[in-house]
Amino acid sequence: MKVEQSQAEATLITRILAGESLAFEELFHSERARLHRVAYQIVHDHWDAEELVQDTFVRAYRHLSTFRRRCSLRTWLHAIVINSARNRYWYFRRRFRHATELLSNAMLTSDFDPASDTTNLESADNLSTWLEELPPSHRDVLSARVLHHHTYEEIATKFAINVGTVKSRLSRARRRLRQRWVRSSDVRQSIA
Repeated sequence: MKVEQSQAEATLITRILAGESLAFEELFHSERARLHRVAYQIVHDHWDAEELVQDTFVRAYRHLSTFRRRCSLRTWLHAIVINSARNRYWYFRRRFRHATELLSNAMLTSDFDPASDTTNLESADNLSTWLEELPPSHRDVLSARVLHHHTYEEIATKFAINVGTVKSRLSRARRRLRQRWVRSSDVRQSIA
């Protein structure tokens, strides 16, 4: 069976390299769902996982001529999506910390004194929990804007909505986060 698989894979690679678009579509349709599951297990976001799958196929198409066939095509695609997903996960995790600080500072009151109010750092840790409480449509738009630095137009295109809808969802998401921040601050002050 492995020999048959290798011959079928070699034939598929030859067809793709010859420019046969149906061959690449076959590969895409046979591997897409599996690669999506793998990416999702790492990044925990369907949009990002789908984007990673697309990127994987673009990379595979561009570099198929250099594929050395030391492993199966499926294994090669699997490695590409895992590496891409891990890179994205760690990149955004580091960026998220930075974005958390920026967003936290933006929500602070004007009389905030960093030297005397260390409890605000605890609230910053709660930000990821607060983000999860947002409706998915608001969270996705906020994430695209704050973490991915997309323009309003890019976000509108990505989610198939109007630019005005993007702005209103961003405004509502930010307002809800500020409200959570204030409630958290009020609770801390009443305890102290």
